[in-house]
Amino acid sequence: MEKVAKPGFIPEVQGLRTLALLLVVVFHIWFARVSGGVDVFLFVSAFLLTRSLTASSEAGRAPEFGRAVLRRFARLMPVAVVVIAATLLAVWLFLPRHTWGAVNWDAFYSVLYVENWRLILEQVDYYGGTDAAANPFQHFWSLSVQGQIFILWPLVHLLGFHLARRLRRGVRGVLIGLFGAVFATSFAWSVWYTAVDQRAAYFDTGARAWEFAAGSLLALVLPSLRIGPALRLLLGWLGVAMLVTCGFVLPVESTFPGFAALWPVAAGALVILAAGAPTRFGADRLLTRRWFGGLGQYSYALYLAHWPVLVLYERLARIDEPSLLDGLWIMAISAAASVLLVHLVERPAARALGRHVPTRPGGRDAAHPSKRGAAHPSGRSPGALRPPRRRDTAAATVVVCLAGGLVAAGGSELARWGLSTAATQRTEQVLLGESAVDAHLPATERAPIELGIGAEGPELDPVDDPYPGARAMEYEWSSAGSPCADHLPPPDTPGFCFETESGAADAGTVLFVGNSHAQQFSAIGYQTAALSGRLDVRLQSSPGCGLREGDLEAEGPCGETWRAALGYIGAERPEFVVVVGTMSAVAGEDEPMTGVPGWIERVRDASPETAVIVLRDNARFESAPYECGVEHGWDSPECEAPVAPPVDPAFVAEIEAAGGVWADLTEHICPEGVCRPQVGEVAVWFDDDHLTATFVKTLAQHFADAIAERVPEWPAELYARP
Repeated sequence: MEKVAKPGFIPEVQGLRTLALLLVVVFHIWFARVSGGVDVFLFVSAFLLTRSLTASSEAGRAPEFGRAVLRRFARLMPVAVVVIAATLLAVWLFLPRHTWGAVNWDAFYSVLYVENWRLILEQVDYYGGTDAAANPFQHFWSLSVQGQIFILWPLVHLLGFHLARRLRRGVRGVLIGLFGAVFATSFAWSVWYTAVDQRAAYFDTGARAWEFAAGSLLALVLPSLRIGPALRLLLGWLGVAMLVTCGFVLPVESTFPGFAALWPVAAGALVILAAGAPTRFGADRLLTRRWFGGLGQYSYALYLAHWPVLVLYERLARIDEPSLLDGLWIMAISAAASVLLVHLVERPAARALGRHVPTRPGGRDAAHPSKRGAAHPSGRSPGALRPPRRRDTAAATVVVCLAGGLVAAGGSELARWGLSTAATQRTEQVLLGESAVDAHLPATERAPIELGIGAEGPELDPVDDPYPGARAMEYEWSSAGSPCADHLPPPDTPGFCFETESGAADAGTVLFVGNSHAQQFSAIGYQTAALSGRLDVRLQSSPGCGLREGDLEAEGPCGETWRAALGYIGAERPEFVVVVGTMSAVAGEDEPMTGVPGWIERVRDASPETAVIVLRDNARFESAPYECGVEHGWDSPECEAPVAPPVDPAFVAEIEAAGGVWADLTEHICPEGVCRPQVGEVAVWFDDDHLTATFVKTLAQHFADAIAERVPEWPAELYARP
């Protein structure tokens, strides 16, 4: 049997973890930046995990996958699930109702340790609408990555064990080869992905795996390294200095996890390389202090607690950046929460699992990795569970925590969904007219309804919960119908296409095409179809696809979208086409979409009878007016903005000369020349630039009036006027 390298105790690791955690919290609270401390957590967690599993392999015992996974999650999950449940309760008590849905789903993904993938989807999903800065579970991305690695790493060790036996080589050498391959592959992927899409790469497990692999490689080669006292002194302080300065020197939030992430990983490696024996003036004099070890016991709980406390405090105090005093309050609340979590949750769970629990802060056991461990902020490298009782206890703990977390998140979402559905149904009933709904009259037999809200009731005073209601605000994107069957851009093109049919023999067809603002205005078509019963609606939208000069011929999703729409128009000859002809700016003039006049000419050539209506874009803001109304009051001047100057008359004339019909609904979106978050008891915007589907539906009659003279075929009488 090959000689077993004894892992030994490295007290500096506990201090390194504590220092990294303090940097994470301080940078989150006062600097609104990323410190690089999380990268050290990831690195250290793999370092300790590999030391433990390698020692077992070199002793001739194959790593037990189930045992390795269960014992770590049994220690991580109790505190995590309690924090998730407590955060959900706080959100329901203190945050606006329109935020509940996104938070519930973040909780659900966090329980399953896949929050990082949800954040990636939300980052790249134009329609996701999640405000990451207000997400109380965003910090679970790193715990999710770590949890996924905790499942993968035992498999790599198991593969290394069996390969070593088959090849008759040392386990350590085989593992160096395996983790070296992981490091090289992941690092190359990380560098490329960071350059292509840094926001998504930041949360990607594959782009982060090299940081774990680096920790594993250091654990494998460390026993064979011999470093003199003078060099250890230099390396230790250099590592500490690099870690402390990382967040100040590097723009971590915009450059990680590519080349730049080598900085904190190297910092952690230098500190560990410098460890091994006490020195008189080395970094170990700081990192092995008893108070550092004492703080280390609370690091996992503090990491879990500090972010939701920060998010909730900022929302309740209505501040964007905490002052020194605010930050101290946040620190104090987070620290108190972490103490409660450790003493009321973590330690009782540890005792149930048969794990030794330190009785005094900063004692030797508090820092000993074989008894307490140091992964992430969780830093668990626990002692073995003695089967079968403790293994059964670990399995039961994981199952109970998983079930409890899913019940908390699922129950919260189910309750919110019920409230949201009721709010949506109430809004739809008002928009369609209660008498018509109650009498089940076909749309073609309905008289114009008296709406009196939104753009039909601008004189109404603001209300506390405007239509569609806070519980339904997440569903205010306008889209309906079945997926289109033909004349589509390639499948990999972003966006979508939907069709609805009224069933009426004399129904005309309207195509809304363009960017997300064309999509939002499609609610005019849906409302007109619902009230008149004689309009079919097709929506073909791709995010960000306005139509500037040259865009029609350009490669990519926007050119494909506009060309596909031309193909549809030429083949199907719809009666109406609606596009958005400008792009608004925050506190500036609208930018004319210079490609629209030429596109109109192409439409007229392909289908001379098709009426092309060109809408002016709606105003946009630096931040969401709805959020402003909730926080500062719906009639607060802070939430108002003047309308932009009129669109250049020369561009409007160019639209008309090409055969288009210009329509500007700004006076109804922003009555009296002022844009407000609420008009006629209806929320106007649901984010910083998109109108709610509910409000757009109240514009249907104004749209019909604006085009009536040039497009008399459009259904004219929808809402009754006094």
